[in-house]
Amino acid sequence: MQITDIYKIGNMSIPSTWVAALVAILLTVIVLRVQFPKEIASLYSDLALTFILVWKFSVILTDFALVVRHPLTILYFNGGKLGVALGAVAVVVQAWRKREKWSFEAGAWAIALTQAGFQISMVLTNDNTRSAELVTLALMMIALLWVLRTASEASMKSFASIQLLVALVQPVDLLSQLSVWLTVLFVGALFFIQRSLHK
Repeated sequence: MQITDIYKIGNMSIPSTWVAALVAILLTVIVLRVQFPKEIASLYSDLALTFILVWKFSVILTDFALVVRHPLTILYFNGGKLGVALGAVAVVVQAWRKREKWSFEAGAWAIALTQAGFQISMVLTNDNTRSAELVTLALMMIALLWVLRTASEASMKSFASIQLLVALVQPVDLLSQLSVWLTVLFVGALFFIQRSLHK
């Protein structure tokens, strides 16, 4: 989805992507807390917070001189695509370190709920072509329900494939859609972690 809306809170401008991400994270925490032991929701919250903090504070790496001159820029800026990549790496490392606490089903639900929640929230908070919005909503709901019904390697591979399909109908080029690549990375990490536990 193309970002068409920006929300103002005081002097801060908040892009719809931030709103969509926060909605997705909050809904995922609630569902995980209801469906699994509370430790799973707590672990997911830790991973989400790690991602947000690394992404937000990575502006120190991407624009160190600006942060030194104006320390409050940390509130307004982030590390961009590099920050997203660093946040993703931090999440995978932390998930690996705490792999004994995860079940495959909980990890699958967390990935599917977060990504589907993000995509659906992006449809609801932005104005794009009706066809792109309808295809996104329909495919995301189908993919999410499939994972929630049968959290398996097959359903997660299909979920990642559907993400790529949804990305192809978006008005933004495929390489720019970081959420899709994060999904592919996190699904791959989930498989790797699962296999390492069964050796």
